[in-house]
Amino acid sequence: MTSMARKWDETYWEEILKPYHQFCLEKLFDYFVDVLIANAVALQEAGFDDAIDAVETLNALRGSLSELDRSVEDLYLAILHQLEERCDRRTAGVVRLGLSRNDVDMTVYRAYIRDRACELLGSLNDMRKLLLSLAREQTATYIVAYTHHQPAQPTTLGHYLAAVECLLARDFRRLWEAVKNVNRCPLGASALAGTPYGVDRNLLAELLGFDEPVEQTYDAIASGDWALELSCALGVLGSSLSRFVWDLIHWAEKGALKVPEDLTQGSSIMVQKNNPVVLEHCRALTAKLLGGVEAISVLNFNTPFGDVNDHTVHVLGPLEEQITYGQRALKLLNVVLSKSTFAKDTLAKEFENKNVLASELVDYLVLTGHCDLLEAQLKVKQLLDVLEQKGKALPQAHWEDFVQSLGVEDRKFLEALKLEEFAARRSVLGGLSFEAQSEHLRRAESRLFEDMRELNRLLGRVQVARERLRKSLDNEGF
Repeated sequence: MTSMARKWDETYWEEILKPYHQFCLEKLFDYFVDVLIANAVALQEAGFDDAIDAVETLNALRGSLSELDRSVEDLYLAILHQLEERCDRRTAGVVRLGLSRNDVDMTVYRAYIRDRACELLGSLNDMRKLLLSLAREQTATYIVAYTHHQPAQPTTLGHYLAAVECLLARDFRRLWEAVKNVNRCPLGASALAGTPYGVDRNLLAELLGFDEPVEQTYDAIASGDWALELSCALGVLGSSLSRFVWDLIHWAEKGALKVPEDLTQGSSIMVQKNNPVVLEHCRALTAKLLGGVEAISVLNFNTPFGDVNDHTVHVLGPLEEQITYGQRALKLLNVVLSKSTFAKDTLAKEFENKNVLASELVDYLVLTGHCDLLEAQLKVKQLLDVLEQKGKALPQAHWEDFVQSLGVEDRKFLEALKLEEFAARRSVLGGLSFEAQSEHLRRAESRLFEDMRELNRLLGRVQVARERLRKSLDNEGF
């Protein structure tokens, strides 16, 4: 037998072992079997020919355990127990040569989190694709942009949505770099000093779909920064999504974003209300993305480097929850953006009583040679003061107001107050002009395509490795 039968304290079983067993049974079983098969293949390559005899039996175990024997601590030992019952003793023993729960667990955890994180990256790319599509549709939908919670300058909805995609594109790169660090294989590190059986650790990594081994064996089992780095990147994604959600809530509040009824809820007492609660749920989920960072940070902070005990399910649980919260938030936001509509008339009304083109008057005075910058700012400020005294804003100004305060006589000056002209003059890289927006969207779509292709390449490698491990041996073997 793999281990002596033990009777666990009931509280220890209920609070620690049972939840861990259940988590592993539901989510990690195939990963543990994959690790054992990969080790068997590597042992065969190292000269242990009978190790490969266990592969068929190991694959046959998939889905065969509905619950764990309470006499063993974890799923790994339970699988070995089953292997001993189905194989001869030598075969069951040789397949685990050089393995420790340390390198086995860390390999399983990294593989599982890699796969889950890749699912989230796929959802993030779906969101980026949708934002860029909407940005193309809305390149001429003018909105008032805010800074310091005050109306600032005109822009377009397309320009805004493209900016959000830029933020999420950087989130993708942060997460992608973290995933690449996750996707390094600890197997072969054994307890910490390395396996003595001469297996090829590069082969082990390849068989399990990893990019490469974790080079140093002690580092392979002791480090926890792979989880912390991914957690922090997920936290940053939560902040990015939350900022976007706040703006969507602001637009929904003003009626500028029409959220469909199947994503809203009415009031229990106020019959006139239809609340876009889906956005509130999105906001709550983004907050939970940040919450996991603290848990994993503290676990890393409080764990000696040479001790891996805290880097088990206590890290895996919060990290998986973060990924799940991120997935849910992205899926909900995707539905909101796909089904909601922007009310262009409502967005346009914001310009009626706001001085958002005041800075353009300053720039126009300078560009046409009327005066220098400081004098132009002073004159435009005087114009705004005069208009305020009359109870008006810049859109209600008459030609006489401009003549009196600014000293201009050419009526072409009024062109400065046209939104289309404001946009056209901003033709710099990434600017507001139609040409600049179109060029930026072309670049952004190209970047997204490359990110999607890079992710798909990893997914393809993992899938090929998984299918190779999870099939029955044919005549050619591995």
